[in-house]
Amino acid sequence: MAGGNTAADNITLNLGTGGADVATEFISSVGHVQLIKLDVGDANTSTLVSSTDPLPVQVQGLGITTGRDYDFFPVAGSTDGSTPVAVSIAGATLTVDEVGVSGGTLDTVHRVDETYLMGGSAGYTAIDVKVVSSDVAGQEIGVTAGAGGVEVTGSIDIDNIAMPTVCTAGFMLVGTGATTALSSFALESGLKLKNYIQDNDLGNSGGGYLTIAPIGLTAEAFPVGATNGLILAPGEEVFLEIANVNLIQLTATNRGAGLDNQVALSYFGS
Repeated sequence: MAGGNTAADNITLNLGTGGADVATEFISSVGHVQLIKLDVGDANTSTLVSSTDPLPVQVQGLGITTGRDYDFFPVAGSTDGSTPVAVSIAGATLTVDEVGVSGGTLDTVHRVDETYLMGGSAGYTAIDVKVVSSDVAGQEIGVTAGAGGVEVTGSIDIDNIAMPTVCTAGFMLVGTGATTALSSFALESGLKLKNYIQDNDLGNSGGGYLTIAPIGLTAEAFPVGATNGLILAPGEEVFLEIANVNLIQLTATNRGAGLDNQVALSYFGS
């Protein structure tokens, strides 16, 4: 302590006349090590270093050995500023709110649920998009935000459209006594339905109006002979873009006494 014991923390200057105390830590076999509190600030000011006023530092010399200089700290798998950082996440999701690319390129976006691309420093007006697949050479397409929506410029060739690989077909009589559904069959394109006109070759059947509705409606919502659906008159046909034949139900509409109310239905799906 300050005063007569010189083998203790702190020391008194000019001990004989009671001088000022200097904060030290006494280390055996070493002696007194002075404790110093940092003070920083501009000329004629004094600011003690604290958590609210931290010590200002400046990094000097980045890039001296490589001949490059950096505005920011190089972050990579090594200290050379060029080796990328390998990121691996198992059983978790990495969420990145925004990625900015300045003075470089973003090579590949492998998979995203939703992608928002903006280009151009003034209002994000345009960006070039290159579409590349394993069997199609990359073609540059200009995408521009126009007054009426998105405008795509450039040549786009469609070389091939995948055709359906499966199909089904059938004929049936649909009456007014019950609703009818078709057997399940998965479709790749859709289903065409045709209401045939009355034909003696079909057993003098046909001539009624066909009503088409989604499957799953209750008997109250879609009773036999209902008209609250898509109605096909004799000779009319329709193509439905649906994924399965069994997604619709059918009934014939009662047109009146003395008339054949059956529907001669022919269908083809693919």
